[in-house]
Amino acid sequence: NKAFRKYMQKHGMRAYNVIIQVTAYEATLTPNSKKPGNIVGSQIALRMFGDTIPERVMAFSGDGSAKVLIEVGKKVRAKDREFADSEALQTAIADALKTSLDKLEEVPPKEKKRKKKS
Repeated sequence: NKAFRKYMQKHGMRAYNVIIQVTAYEATLTPNSKKPGNIVGSQIALRMFGDTIPERVMAFSGDGSAKVLIEVGKKVRAKDREFADSEALQTAIADALKTSLDKLEEVPPKEKKRKKKS
């Protein structure tokens, strides 16, 4: 849409369509060896990528992962699992975003100039 593109340029803005794919997920529950209760674990790996709107040109990508272990009581509540999953997901997304931004800041390697044969 030309009007949208013009508006974004006028206001110095960019828009992205972001896709996050969870590539691995593991939930664990182990007895706590140090005190009574359990340890709820959540491990998540994901891939994030985005393209520009409205042009649909690939703009960035990044991978992220996180592992969270939470000490809980003997009875594990649904909220304990939700909390572990949420913390792992937030950390993995932050990791992927940092990876993406680091890539965007990298200076592309200069092309080597070919020597002319005489």
